[in-house]
Amino acid sequence: MAFLFAGAFAGLIAAGAFRPEGRVLAWPALVALALWGLLFTRAAWLRFREERDVADTAPAASERTLRFLLLPRLRLDLEIGALLLVLTLALIEFTGGARSPLHPTLYVLVAFFVSFYPRLLGLALTLAAAALDAALVLVRFGPDRELLLVHGVFIVFFAALNLVFTHTEIFRLRHRGETRLRHALERVREAARDFRLTEAPAPTPSMVPPPSVSGAPGERVSAVPGADRRTRDPLSGTVAAVHQIQETLFDTLELLRQSLSLRTCVVLVVDRERSTLKIAEIATEAEEIDVGPFGAADGVAGAAMRAGAPLTMGNLRPDYRGLPYYRGPLRARSFMAVPFRDGEEWRGVLVADRTDPDAFGDRERGILVRAAERVARTIQNERAFLQLERTKREQGQLLTASERLSGAIREDDVVEAALEAARGLAAIDFGAVVACDDRTKHFVVLRAEGERAEELGRLSFEDNQSLVAIAARTRHYLPYRGDFDDANQAVFERKGELRGMNSLLVLPLVVQEKTTGALVVAARRRGAFREDVRPLLQVLANQLATSLLNARMVRRLAEMATTDGLTGLANRRVFDAELERHVKSAERYRKPLSLVMCDIDFFKRVNDTHGHKVGDEVLRGFAQVLLACKRDLDVVARYGGEEFAILCENTDTAGAKLLAERVRRELIQRPFAAEAGVFRVTCSLGVATFPVHAQNREDLVRLADEALYRAKHSGRNRTVTA
Repeated sequence: MAFLFAGAFAGLIAAGAFRPEGRVLAWPALVALALWGLLFTRAAWLRFREERDVADTAPAASERTLRFLLLPRLRLDLEIGALLLVLTLALIEFTGGARSPLHPTLYVLVAFFVSFYPRLLGLALTLAAAALDAALVLVRFGPDRELLLVHGVFIVFFAALNLVFTHTEIFRLRHRGETRLRHALERVREAARDFRLTEAPAPTPSMVPPPSVSGAPGERVSAVPGADRRTRDPLSGTVAAVHQIQETLFDTLELLRQSLSLRTCVVLVVDRERSTLKIAEIATEAEEIDVGPFGAADGVAGAAMRAGAPLTMGNLRPDYRGLPYYRGPLRARSFMAVPFRDGEEWRGVLVADRTDPDAFGDRERGILVRAAERVARTIQNERAFLQLERTKREQGQLLTASERLSGAIREDDVVEAALEAARGLAAIDFGAVVACDDRTKHFVVLRAEGERAEELGRLSFEDNQSLVAIAARTRHYLPYRGDFDDANQAVFERKGELRGMNSLLVLPLVVQEKTTGALVVAARRRGAFREDVRPLLQVLANQLATSLLNARMVRRLAEMATTDGLTGLANRRVFDAELERHVKSAERYRKPLSLVMCDIDFFKRVNDTHGHKVGDEVLRGFAQVLLACKRDLDVVARYGGEEFAILCENTDTAGAKLLAERVRRELIQRPFAAEAGVFRVTCSLGVATFPVHAQNREDLVRLADEALYRAKHSGRNRTVTA
């Protein structure tokens, strides 16, 4: 309805209803304005309600549902845009038309469409604005090309300019937000390293301001942009630990500052290299604070740590430089610096200063010493809690991995579970499980995931000087410290296989002093497999080795239950089950099913003449002939002794006889070696077909066996049908 009204409204504008001199149509213009107000109010209210409904539903809605929810909102946006466009054109027409001083409002409206509407809607409304503006020029001034060109150029110019400005501003804000977030995380990581909460290497100090800076008395300013000091990050134990330490330290320092009438109370911590001091937390009423970092040997903090005892001084001169966290003339007149330990090493200093020139007394000394001990305990307790949380999480991950590995009975499932567990324990970009024959040292990549996984999956290689082969021989993880140089180190066969990876860990899979394979993990990030990660992956590798061995044993047991150990063919149990299933299928779909029974002629003579070892080779050779001649749908089994069976689905007697003859000819042409020389054997075959010869599976087997019996008693080396 709104679109029809907008069209009618535009028609009234073109008819001159909104020109000052066109008083004949004044009442239609007034009616149109009244209707416009009603429709615009209705559309705006519906748009507000849709926005609220989408906001309430979006968190629980699927992507498909959300797309349907947004359709009414887009339609209302288009209605509101059309109503605003015709109202603007009416205003322009009322104040002079195309040469009206208010004509630039059309360009403002176009800029609004381009900036705040979805791209396609904004483009559609911009084209509509250009078309209607051109129509009004033609109606009122005729084909004024210069005027048409100027208006069209300005509409396009404003649309393009606002589009560029909008996207540039969006990119700038997004980039600024990402940069602030990245720097905030770097500051948190740096603070975690200063508090010894993590073993990761430190970033560039210039990127890491202290966690809080000076503010009004009693006010703590967080170093994380937009973060309240009470905020705890539920996704990161390290971030939560840093925030908790900083919050506790600030409360302690602020309490000391107010109770002892201090100007500044600050905790300085030394970095791992013991070369610089950084502000861990500060409570101050001063504004001239230098955020550092400072030299570890400079000022009262370095002196207190070297002395290993509290230092105090009064009557300080304005040019005194022992308090490095101040800029400009010194207003503090006395201080006390109390070092604190973390384990066996001095980790930092609690410094308190005030404007009173008298030195700190014994009572104040005792308070500050106990406060320094509290600072040390706060850091130690949070570190212990964080380590407990990490251990709990890691043990949970290992337990989950162990349960999955223990429950997997197929080799593929074991490998998949192991790689999934490795991804949970470490940030890896590549993972692979390699199987190894401890006797032949032949390696096969069972599965690879991540970058270049398709190229390396199912890779097969022999013993060489690669990291995988060396780790398998030495039964020790490689490389040392987990650092990897793809240009000089080969992981599987050659160098450059894992280009771009800077961290690598090859963990041999060892069971009962035998190497059965290796777990390979790699990451682009340097230092990804340090001492805090490698033991977890080693536990996973140990579990993987046992689970792979169990899976292989289960597979061998399954093969023993379903296959003949000598020939590798299906055994009698499998054949009976397949025969029953195929007979039922042939009966249901009314299709022929043929059975070929085969027997090696004079096989007892082969055993007596050449020995059972050669006889076994003859059986294996005959099995290979049967497998080479059968079709994909045929079932070949060792029926018993030297007797074999071929079950031919959807095959009549003639087709089965052709197959039997092919088997017979192939066997004659196959030589067998023995000490007495090369010899050949023949076979006899019997064929029976369901339902031509037999109506059930028992009769089918009996008739095929009788046909075989007749073939042997009629001269052997031939095929006989039932």
